[in-house]
Amino acid sequence: MAPIAFEFSGQVMRTQVTRPEFERLTADLLERTRFTTSKVLEDARLEWKDVARLLLVGGSCRMAAA
Repeated sequence: MAPIAFEFSGQVMRTQVTRPEFERLTADLLERTRFTTSKVLEDARLEWKDVARLLLVGGSCRMAAA
């Protein structure tokens, strides 16, 4: 279990979430990220082997993913 806190309508709410729950809740976000990344590489006519470095930005880049 991991504690999470979030703000909704000006109120801070806290709850616990398990790893399987977290993965289920964020699966669509991860899939959209994978799709977008693949599309960018395709449009640029590049493959993963052509990528030397990535600059990760935003909150989701810190998200644990299997």
